[in-house]
Amino acid sequence: MVTCACSQSRGAYDRDKLYIDPFKSSRTMPRPSAWVLHTANIPLPHTYFSYRTKRAVFISLYKRYIHRQTRVGRQTMTATFRIETIRHAVDVGTTLSRSWFRGHTRVCNELTPRVFRPPYNNDIVRDFRGDLEFSIIESFKRQAPALALDLPPYDDPVSWLFLMQHHGLPTRLLDWSESVLVALYFAVEDEADKDGELWAMYPYALNLHTGFNGLPVRNNPTLQYLAREPGSLDPADLAVQVHREAGIPRYPLALRPTLSFQRMVNQMSVFTIHPRPQQQCTIPELLTDSKHLVRYIIPAGHKRKLRKELVALGYHPRTLFPDLDHLSESIIVEHNTLAYAPPEPPCWDQERLEE
Repeated sequence: MVTCACSQSRGAYDRDKLYIDPFKSSRTMPRPSAWVLHTANIPLPHTYFSYRTKRAVFISLYKRYIHRQTRVGRQTMTATFRIETIRHAVDVGTTLSRSWFRGHTRVCNELTPRVFRPPYNNDIVRDFRGDLEFSIIESFKRQAPALALDLPPYDDPVSWLFLMQHHGLPTRLLDWSESVLVALYFAVEDEADKDGELWAMYPYALNLHTGFNGLPVRNNPTLQYLAREPGSLDPADLAVQVHREAGIPRYPLALRPTLSFQRMVNQMSVFTIHPRPQQQCTIPELLTDSKHLVRYIIPAGHKRKLRKELVALGYHPRTLFPDLDHLSESIIVEHNTLAYAPPEPPCWDQERLEE
């Protein structure tokens, strides 16, 4: 929520200038007579605006805040259960064997790509930096050739999105894994004091909403549209260019990428690519059947044990992130054990078989 505070008595503010501080709501103001618009984590420079612009900003933000409040009661609730043991996770993976999985270290209750989440997507950014996603993509494509040689062709937006996602830039891609244990690792790897969550999605059901039966190949019109959308000013014209006869896509699309990096192989990576967010077009709103989308909460008290068991099964930084930095991290953890005595093997109350 956006609030406004004045550092002096009412009426003592400067009507000609408004100072917007995008980083801290408690920042000491350099001009005590200025109003400050408190918005956390907004990636905008410190800027002065005219009084007319200030008034327009407040009106716009207030209308959007009221709109969000009226939507709260209409949000879709996904079927939710709990995972407390490795056995639970294995049951999920073997039962939902064709589903894709995604883990969060804290409960988010949403499936939104990073570029469409704060601080990259909020009221202020949409009003003043509507081209932010396009700017991020073009900056990476312009500067990457100085640092690497094996790069995609400039006019291959799908490959560029995969490369950007691999190197940590915010994109409209959302990471999934075909392995429930990989997703579980990401749900328990951090924030041990907070509940985590694991999602299971049936990708073929999602793609049926776009009229596509199966998973798309690289030249699929919907995939090409979604990858090129950030640089387009005319959505209808773009749909014609990529030969998408069904018009402008509104729903996310599930796809298997070209496995260009060892990390993608190890993590069994798959993705969904998303259009700009619209009401009633998100994955939880589209997939209301628990067979197609289900969420599992991992209680904070079980995270530490689950991570220890995952490491014992071979799911740790060295295998999921095959580079020297994560190799070093795994070696440090391994050598924290001072002594080890082999325990008795499990036998499940069975009699020992004699030869």
